[in-house]
Amino acid sequence: MAHLRAKFLVRDALRARGLWAEAEFVVDTLPGDRRADVMTRSARTNRMFAIELQHTSIALPEIEARARSYARARIAQIWIPFLSAAAMAKAEHRKCGLFIPKYSARPFERWIHGLESGKGMWMYDPRSEQFWSAHFRDHQLYVEERTYYDEGGDEVSSGGYWRPSKRWRDLELTGPFEIKNLKLASASRLTWSKDTYTWPGGQIAKFVRNYPPPCHGRQSLNRWRDGPW
Repeated sequence: MAHLRAKFLVRDALRARGLWAEAEFVVDTLPGDRRADVMTRSARTNRMFAIELQHTSIALPEIEARARSYARARIAQIWIPFLSAAAMAKAEHRKCGLFIPKYSARPFERWIHGLESGKGMWMYDPRSEQFWSAHFRDHQLYVEERTYYDEGGDEVSSGGYWRPSKRWRDLELTGPFEIKNLKLASASRLTWSKDTYTWPGGQIAKFVRNYPPPCHGRQSLNRWRDGPW
């Protein structure tokens, strides 16, 4: 129900601005489940925008296959993970929003974060029905210093430094933002692979705020073109 409500929330916000928008729109070229959560069209350029609200975990091969299909169809795509109640319960208030330490980022969330070359993503809180600008940061673990003797009897020291965690990330959330205060923009990206992740070349989309963000100055939009909003 939270997923369905989120789709209608976005669809209705688009329609309120006089734009065409459909929830659960069928895209023939998509593999498996052929429905896009919300599809809309730019009144200025006629470009199609697919908005995927990712409520549950999705396997990397599936999300990458859907992303490639959107790219081939020249549909700008944005993927928005849901924030869980457990994650929000750990959130610490900061001047610009919230900070969640030791966030257990799922593979598909790491993929979404990398879709815009690691520059962030948008997340949705179904309890407040608000959106957050989200960024993963390295979570640092301290390796305790220890001293031991090697086989030759020599004293050896190790540790005493910080290293980034492979499992955990720190999650910074700026916001929250009502859907009525967000608009869409699009940009192109190149195909890119790193470790076990692959991102297709093509059009990607993101939300941009229609007023200056609270703590970071004005947004740099020179890379992003106006979208349908």
